[in-house]
Amino acid sequence: MRSGPETASVSPDVTPEDGVDGADDAGLERLERENERAKVAARDAAWERVDLMRRTGRLQEVTIVQTIKSGCLIRIEGLRGFVPYALLGNAIVSEPDLDARANRGEFGEEPFPYLINKTITVRVMEVAKSERRVVCSCTAAERDILSDVLYVGQVLDGLVRSIHRFGAFVEVQAPSGQQGQVFVPTSEISWDWVSDVNKYLTLGQQVKVMVQIVAPPPKTKLVASLRALQQDPLKETLDHVMPLNSSFNNYVRFGSGVGMSQGLQPLLDALMEEEGVDKVELGRETSELQTVSQDLELWMTRRPVPGGFNLVARAGRDVQEIRVTTGLSVDAMRAAIQRVLARLG
Repeated sequence: MRSGPETASVSPDVTPEDGVDGADDAGLERLERENERAKVAARDAAWERVDLMRRTGRLQEVTIVQTIKSGCLIRIEGLRGFVPYALLGNAIVSEPDLDARANRGEFGEEPFPYLINKTITVRVMEVAKSERRVVCSCTAAERDILSDVLYVGQVLDGLVRSIHRFGAFVEVQAPSGQQGQVFVPTSEISWDWVSDVNKYLTLGQQVKVMVQIVAPPPKTKLVASLRALQQDPLKETLDHVMPLNSSFNNYVRFGSGVGMSQGLQPLLDALMEEEGVDKVELGRETSELQTVSQDLELWMTRRPVPGGFNLVARAGRDVQEIRVTTGLSVDAMRAAIQRVLARLG
């Protein structure tokens, strides 16, 4: 039987004030968890925005916050990004062979302090959220901007900025002032067979290039040529070829009335059958301004080229280079060709 209203018992170890503090602590913990979830959501959203920039090729203005041994640190959408010196753009840092020298530590631990707080335009090239890595490029952004003002056939002055086994990057400036780098592949450096780019170009060399390919963003591609501004030796004259037999008026005519496409394959097959010939492949081809003869004519280069000889076949206006890989001497090669032509009739 109840004698009156029940009273709440209070543990002697917990005071009412302690209960209030515990409630406040729980509320603070809940608030901290909510804040942490909000921060995680904000970071996730930032990663999504940066990755969207990568996918769409959107350019972004950012500020350099620190320079380190290998490049610049930036802030992009609240995340830390990285711009290697090789991708910083020579309009910003004009040190020659910059990336290699930086990797060797030539510029110290915090090089180029004047770059800090500088605003640059970049394109996001790589996003790796799991590794907390964002790699950006100024040179790619420069190419995107440059692609809007360049056109195929345009001739520009340039400066060789980097050399690779597959070609070279040349910095150019459009008439409207935009700067950026165009790529010159090995095949467009010279009419000669280029096995070592360093034999034809040096860092800092001033060159003149012709724009050959302009592909817009997001898959920007700017390709130029030095070779296009050089006279094709096959178009100039045949001064550098020698007669296979002097009685044939400085060339050998065979297959009367046979066009280039019909006569070449039997010739290539017959050359491969000769002892000492390791490989036969087609090289350059071009068209002369005038038709000299409809007959298929064959010439051999006056001097050996690395690994063998070059032949020149001409039918009408069509001129085709044939590369023969062999260890034969000049006389032995001429004799082999004479045997081939005799078999072909």
